[in-house]
Amino acid sequence: MTNILIATWNVNSIRARLPIILDWLKEKKPDILLLQELKARDNDIPKEAIEDLNYNIIAKGQKSYNGVAILSKFPVSDVKYELPNFEEDEQARYIEGWINIGNKGIRVASIYAPNGNPIKSNKFDYKIAWLEKFFLHAKCLLKYEEKIILGGDFNICPSSIDAADENLILNDAIYQKEPKNIYRKIINSG
Repeated sequence: MTNILIATWNVNSIRARLPIILDWLKEKKPDILLLQELKARDNDIPKEAIEDLNYNIIAKGQKSYNGVAILSKFPVSDVKYELPNFEEDEQARYIEGWINIGNKGIRVASIYAPNGNPIKSNKFDYKIAWLEKFFLHAKCLLKYEEKIILGGDFNICPSSIDAADENLILNDAIYQKEPKNIYRKIINSG
């Protein structure tokens, strides 16, 4: 497999940022781009403008919130529009596909993990449940012995070096020990 350029970007509204996204795609020409926080329903995602730049796009949208996409210069197949072990989840936070590159390929997922704020709430519990399901799915993917990229916005600040001011996030869900421990489990699983 030749070198491929893969990027990830939390766009915070694909429609509001479309001109910037298109200009960036023209300039940087990534082979694969993972997008998060589309903030658009499936029918409102401007796929034609992206396809006009010779990208295939698969997306899972959601009105006003969330949403994930994979843009690829190569064909995409075997698409999963949610975590396979969390199909009851109604939030658009995960999309995965097989990117066929010549006679080889790579499995790619775009992830937009829950924020989880405020802590000690249902939102935090959902974040932990989602991350645990994601960890279990990532472990399953390893069994296939494929090349895998799991990229996106994990909504986790793993250590103090990742924070501009640690004191500002001490009570933020992104900096609690539970999500950081799950993140480490994911990283350490391979």
